Amino acid sequence: MYSNLSHTSNDGLRASYNLSLMLARKGKPHTIGEALILPSVKEVLDTILHHKASSTVIKSIPLSNNTVQRRVDEKATDIEDSLCSIIRNTELSLQLDESLLLGYVRFVNDEVLHEEFAIALTLDSDPRAFGGQEYQWSS
Repeated sequence: MYSNLSHTSNDGLRASYNLSLMLARKGKPHTIGEALILPSVKEVLDTILHHKASSTVIKSIPLSNNTVQRRVDEKATDIEDSLCSIIRNTELSLQLDESLLLGYVRFVNDEVLHEEFAIALTLDSDPRAFGGQEYQWSS
């Protein structure tokens, strides 16, 4: 019984990460998890699978606004760390947009050309004023 409960808890955690990633990819508000997704899961289990969704099952999928935000931030950090580790040891080209200082990197990894968005900063001064002026960047 305890192993089954532990398995359900791990599955709920995995589902929480997967659903948070889906919300982020679709650009949906984080609050939609508790407001729409969990009630939808309960309805599918009840109606189609004829399996009463117990509160334990639904509660094992944490999808509060703060939880989804934390999951998205964790994924973003993982992606940023991975990208930084790749480009530290790779020849790359950097493309900058002068209005906002948008930065893209292009590099080859495993014989495949990649282009990734790297940075977005706003410039506090005119980017065309190169007369020895030091730029103050804010993110």
